[in-house]
Amino acid sequence: MKTMNLFKKILPSISILILLIYLAFFTTKRNLDRNIESLNITFYNERSNFLNDDIIIKEFNLNDLIKKNSKKNKICLDSIESLIVKNDYVDDAALYFTFDSKLNIEINENIPLLEVQSNQKYYLDESGKSFPILKNNPFKLPLVRGKINKDNFLDIIKFYQTISKSDFLKNEIIEIFYNHNDYKIKLKSYDFMVEWGQNKSFNRKLKKLLVFCNYLNNDKKQSVYKNVNLKFKNQVVTTS
Repeated sequence: MKTMNLFKKILPSISILILLIYLAFFTTKRNLDRNIESLNITFYNERSNFLNDDIIIKEFNLNDLIKKNSKKNKICLDSIESLIVKNDYVDDAALYFTFDSKLNIEINENIPLLEVQSNQKYYLDESGKSFPILKNNPFKLPLVRGKINKDNFLDIIKFYQTISKSDFLKNEIIEIFYNHNDYKIKLKSYDFMVEWGQNKSFNRKLKKLLVFCNYLNNDKKQSVYKNVNLKFKNQVVTTS
Protein backbone atom coordinates (compact mmCIF):
# COMPACT_ATOMS: atom_id res chain seq x y z
CA MET A 1 0.00 0.00 0.00
CA LYS A 2 2.83 2.35 0.90
CA THR A 3 4.58 1.48 -2.36
CA MET A 4 1.44 2.28 -4.33
CA ASN A 5 1.05 5.65 -2.60
CA LEU A 6 4.70 6.48 -3.26
CA PHE A 7 4.28 5.60 -6.92
CA LYS A 8 1.23 7.86 -7.18
CA LYS A 9 3.23 10.71 -5.70
CA ILE A 10 6.17 10.43 -8.08
CA LEU A 11 4.13 9.56 -11.18
CA PRO A 12 3.47 13.22 -12.10
CA SER A 13 7.19 14.00 -11.78
CA ILE A 14 8.10 11.05 -14.00
CA SER A 15 5.53 12.12 -16.57
CA ILE A 16 6.88 15.67 -16.62
CA LEU A 17 10.45 14.37 -16.99
CA ILE A 18 9.48 12.14 -19.92
CA LEU A 19 7.65 15.06 -21.52
CA LEU A 20 10.69 17.34 -21.13
CA ILE A 21 13.00 14.71 -22.65
CA TYR A 22 10.63 14.30 -25.59
CA LEU A 23 10.37 18.06 -26.12
CA ALA A 24 14.16 18.43 -25.95
CA PHE A 25 14.64 15.63 -28.49
CA PHE A 26 11.94 17.03 -30.78
CA THR A 27 13.31 20.58 -30.56
CA THR A 28 16.89 19.42 -31.24
CA LYS A 29 15.82 17.31 -34.22
CA ARG A 30 13.72 20.12 -35.61
CA ASN A 31 16.59 22.55 -35.18
CA LEU A 32 19.01 20.23 -37.00
CA ASP A 33 16.56 19.95 -39.88
CA ARG A 34 16.79 23.71 -40.43
CA ASN A 35 18.92 25.26 -43.15
CA ILE A 36 22.21 26.98 -42.31
CA GLU A 37 21.41 30.67 -42.30
CA SER A 38 24.91 32.19 -42.18
CA LEU A 39 28.60 31.60 -41.57
CA ASN A 40 30.71 33.39 -38.98
CA ILE A 41 34.50 33.04 -38.68
CA THR A 42 36.35 34.33 -35.62
CA PHE A 43 40.07 34.36 -34.91
CA TYR A 44 41.15 33.99 -31.29
CA ASN A 45 44.33 35.99 -31.86
CA GLU A 46 44.20 39.75 -31.36
CA ARG A 47 44.95 40.06 -35.04
CA SER A 48 45.05 37.50 -37.80
CA ASN A 49 48.60 37.19 -39.08
CA PHE A 50 48.26 34.44 -41.65
CA LEU A 51 44.61 33.80 -42.44
CA ASN A 52 41.36 35.66 -42.97
CA ASP A 53 37.73 34.81 -43.67
CA ASP A 54 38.18 34.68 -47.45
CA ILE A 55 41.15 32.30 -47.22
CA ILE A 56 39.29 29.90 -44.93
CA ILE A 57 36.11 29.94 -47.04
CA LYS A 58 38.03 29.43 -50.28
CA GLU A 59 40.53 26.81 -49.05
CA PHE A 60 37.85 24.58 -47.55
CA ASN A 61 35.09 25.32 -50.10
CA LEU A 62 32.73 26.29 -47.33
CA ASN A 63 30.28 28.14 -49.56
CA ASP A 64 29.92 25.15 -51.90
CA LEU A 65 29.69 22.78 -48.96
CA ILE A 66 26.87 24.76 -47.41
CA LYS A 67 25.02 25.04 -50.74
CA LYS A 68 25.19 21.27 -51.33
CA ASN A 69 24.39 20.38 -47.72
CA SER A 70 22.27 23.28 -46.63
CA LYS A 71 20.66 21.46 -43.70
CA LYS A 72 22.56 21.43 -40.42
CA ASN A 73 22.15 17.67 -39.91
CA LYS A 74 24.02 16.98 -43.15
CA ILE A 75 27.16 18.87 -42.11
CA CYS A 76 29.86 16.89 -40.28
CA LEU A 77 31.52 19.49 -38.09
CA ASP A 78 34.27 17.13 -36.93
CA SER A 79 35.39 16.49 -40.52
CA ILE A 80 35.60 20.20 -41.35
CA GLU A 81 37.40 20.90 -38.08
CA SER A 82 39.98 18.19 -38.83
CA LEU A 83 40.65 19.71 -42.25
CA ILE A 84 41.09 23.22 -40.86
CA VAL A 85 43.50 22.08 -38.15
CA LYS A 86 45.72 20.50 -40.83
CA ASN A 87 46.46 23.97 -42.19
CA ASP A 88 50.09 24.89 -41.42
CA TYR A 89 49.12 28.12 -39.71
CA VAL A 90 46.29 26.78 -37.53
CA ASP A 91 46.95 25.70 -33.97
CA ASP A 92 43.39 24.86 -32.98
CA ALA A 93 39.83 25.25 -34.23
CA ALA A 94 36.28 24.79 -32.97
CA LEU A 95 33.05 24.56 -35.00
CA TYR A 96 29.50 24.72 -33.69
CA PHE A 97 25.98 25.80 -34.59
CA THR A 98 24.10 28.44 -32.66
CA PHE A 99 20.35 28.08 -32.13
CA ASP A 100 19.69 30.62 -34.87
CA SER A 101 21.31 28.22 -37.39
CA LYS A 102 24.55 30.14 -37.74
CA LEU A 103 27.69 28.06 -38.38
CA ASN A 104 30.49 29.42 -36.20
CA ILE A 105 34.16 28.69 -36.86
CA GLU A 106 36.66 29.79 -34.24
CA ILE A 107 40.35 29.57 -35.14
CA ASN A 108 43.49 29.92 -33.07
CA GLU A 109 46.51 30.61 -35.29
CA ASN A 110 50.09 29.61 -34.63
CA ILE A 111 52.14 32.48 -33.21
CA PRO A 112 55.72 32.57 -34.55
CA LEU A 113 58.45 33.03 -31.95
CA LEU A 114 61.61 32.60 -34.02
CA GLU A 115 62.58 32.49 -37.67
CA VAL A 116 64.95 29.69 -38.64
CA GLN A 117 67.31 30.14 -41.58
CA SER A 118 69.25 26.93 -41.97
CA ASN A 119 68.95 24.35 -44.76
CA GLN A 120 65.31 25.42 -44.87
CA LYS A 121 63.47 28.53 -43.76
CA TYR A 122 60.53 28.33 -41.39
CA TYR A 123 58.95 29.76 -38.25
CA LEU A 124 59.02 28.12 -34.82
CA ASP A 125 56.33 28.64 -32.21
CA GLU A 126 56.79 28.22 -28.46
CA SER A 127 55.71 24.57 -28.57
CA GLY A 128 58.39 23.67 -31.13
CA LYS A 129 56.04 23.46 -34.10
CA SER A 130 57.52 24.61 -37.41
CA PHE A 131 55.51 26.16 -40.22
CA PRO A 132 56.30 27.95 -43.52
CA ILE A 133 57.48 31.54 -43.75
CA LEU A 134 55.16 33.89 -45.61
CA LYS A 135 56.42 35.29 -48.91
CA ASN A 136 55.95 38.86 -47.76
CA ASN A 137 57.18 38.17 -44.23
CA PRO A 138 55.50 40.73 -41.91
CA PHE A 139 57.38 39.65 -38.78
CA LYS A 140 60.61 40.98 -37.34
CA LEU A 141 61.73 37.95 -35.36
CA PRO A 142 65.15 36.88 -34.10
CA LEU A 143 66.87 34.73 -36.71
CA VAL A 144 68.24 31.31 -35.81
CA ARG A 145 71.13 29.84 -37.77
CA GLY A 146 73.36 26.81 -37.41
CA LYS A 147 73.00 23.03 -37.21
CA ILE A 148 69.29 22.89 -36.52
CA ASN A 149 66.80 20.01 -36.71
CA LYS A 150 63.64 18.83 -34.97
CA ASP A 151 65.64 17.25 -32.14
CA ASN A 152 66.92 20.61 -30.92
CA PHE A 153 63.87 22.84 -31.57
CA LEU A 154 62.80 22.82 -27.92
CA ASP A 155 66.35 23.45 -26.66
CA ILE A 156 66.61 26.55 -28.86
CA ILE A 157 63.18 27.80 -27.77
CA LYS A 158 64.09 27.26 -24.11
CA PHE A 159 67.30 29.24 -24.59
CA TYR A 160 65.45 32.12 -26.24
CA GLN A 161 62.80 32.16 -23.52
CA THR A 162 65.54 32.19 -20.88
CA ILE A 163 67.45 35.15 -22.28
CA SER A 164 64.18 36.96 -23.03
CA LYS A 165 63.65 37.28 -19.28
CA SER A 166 66.01 40.22 -19.61
CA ASP A 167 64.31 43.25 -21.19
CA PHE A 168 67.71 44.34 -22.49
CA LEU A 169 68.33 41.09 -24.37
CA LYS A 170 64.72 40.75 -25.48
CA ASN A 171 64.95 44.14 -27.19
CA GLU A 172 68.49 43.67 -28.48
CA ILE A 173 68.77 40.12 -29.78
CA ILE A 174 68.51 39.79 -33.56
CA GLU A 175 70.29 36.48 -34.24
CA ILE A 176 71.00 33.21 -32.46
CA PHE A 177 73.70 30.84 -33.69
CA TYR A 178 73.29 27.26 -32.51
CA ASN A 179 75.94 24.53 -32.58
CA HIS A 180 75.43 21.39 -30.48
CA ASN A 181 73.87 23.16 -27.49
CA ASP A 182 76.41 25.99 -27.69
CA TYR A 183 75.01 29.45 -28.39
CA LYS A 184 76.20 32.72 -29.84
CA ILE A 185 74.00 35.80 -30.11
CA LYS A 186 74.08 38.99 -32.14
CA LEU A 187 72.76 42.27 -30.73
CA LYS A 188 71.33 45.07 -32.86
CA SER A 189 73.13 47.95 -31.11
CA TYR A 190 76.60 46.42 -31.04
CA ASP A 191 78.97 45.12 -33.71
CA PHE A 192 80.43 42.19 -31.78
CA MET A 193 79.29 38.59 -31.49
CA VAL A 194 78.46 37.33 -27.98
CA GLU A 195 79.70 33.82 -27.15
CA TRP A 196 77.13 32.73 -24.60
CA GLY A 197 78.02 29.05 -24.42
CA GLN A 198 75.53 26.59 -22.95
CA ASN A 199 72.17 27.62 -21.54
CA LYS A 200 73.54 27.89 -18.00
CA SER A 201 74.49 30.59 -15.46
CA PHE A 202 72.10 33.11 -17.00
CA ASN A 203 72.32 35.76 -14.27
CA ARG A 204 76.11 35.69 -14.11
CA LYS A 205 76.52 35.99 -17.88
CA LEU A 206 73.88 38.69 -18.17
CA LYS A 207 75.51 40.77 -15.45
CA LYS A 208 78.89 40.60 -17.19
CA LEU A 209 77.36 41.51 -20.54
CA LEU A 210 75.49 44.50 -19.09
CA VAL A 211 78.63 45.81 -17.40
CA PHE A 212 80.59 45.44 -20.63
CA CYS A 213 77.90 47.14 -22.74
CA ASN A 214 77.65 50.03 -20.27
CA TYR A 215 81.41 50.44 -20.55
CA LEU A 216 81.18 50.47 -24.35
CA ASN A 217 78.41 53.03 -24.35
CA ASN A 218 80.97 55.51 -23.05
CA ASP A 219 83.71 54.26 -25.34
CA LYS A 220 83.80 55.50 -28.93
CA LYS A 221 86.02 52.56 -29.91
CA GLN A 222 83.43 49.84 -29.40
CA SER A 223 83.62 48.85 -33.06
CA VAL A 224 87.10 47.39 -32.49
CA TYR A 225 85.60 44.43 -30.62
CA LYS A 226 84.59 41.52 -32.82
CA ASN A 227 83.88 38.87 -30.22
CA VAL A 228 82.84 38.88 -26.55
CA ASN A 229 83.14 35.58 -24.67
CA LEU A 230 81.03 35.12 -21.52
CA LYS A 231 81.87 31.45 -20.93
CA PHE A 232 84.56 32.10 -18.31
CA LYS A 233 83.41 32.47 -14.73
CA ASN A 234 85.09 35.66 -13.52
CA GLN A 235 86.02 37.51 -16.69
CA VAL A 236 84.91 38.72 -20.09
CA VAL A 237 87.29 37.71 -22.87
CA THR A 238 87.26 39.89 -25.97
CA THR A 239 88.92 39.68 -29.36
CA SER A 240 89.37 42.48 -31.85
